[in-house]
Amino acid sequence: MNFEDYVKRELQLHTDLLNQIQTTLSELLSYQKIGSRKFITPAEYCKLNGISRKTLHRYIKEDMVIAKKISSRKYLIQSDI
Repeated sequence: MNFEDYVKRELQLHTDLLNQIQTTLSELLSYQKIGSRKFITPAEYCKLNGISRKTLHRYIKEDMVIAKKISSRKYLIQSDI
């Protein structure tokens, strides 16, 4: 491997690392924004807690989470963050 190839490979590694850092920071900022609200959507709650919608519905039924119904088919979940 010559010096030029080495530099290109190192540059690519650093670029990949910076992209990973940027993605992680974006996700953290998104979670912080979501967590600062009193109520969040079911999809946001599931993503934050790593659960499925089916599990969320079971949690609501078992009063493990607080849900506020806003229409006949839509509701918001109280954020526990």
